[in-house]
Amino acid sequence: MARYYDAVTLKAANKTTVDQNEKVIDCSGLGGFNHIILDCSKCTSEVMFSIDIPFSDSPKKILYVSPKFVFDEYIRGSKLYYKCATGSNEFNYVLL
Repeated sequence: MARYYDAVTLKAANKTTVDQNEKVIDCSGLGGFNHIILDCSKCTSEVMFSIDIPFSDSPKKILYVSPKFVFDEYIRGSKLYYKCATGSNEFNYVLL
């Protein structure tokens, strides 16, 4: 059973469609996030994610989440940029 002091604030959660156009989930007005869960278990191609830096600015660190994979890690940031190299996919996300 979770205790009150174990609880974290949900910043954003939803299902979204991703294609070759860069999109962003902006949590900067909510104080950012410390934990991300990216559910790409129903994706058919790799999805790319960048924390706080748009792809147009050539980020040095890009997360590549493979199809059929759930990425669940403690990563701090305020904006989550995402896109596909090819095709389109739908994924679920939770930002805490």
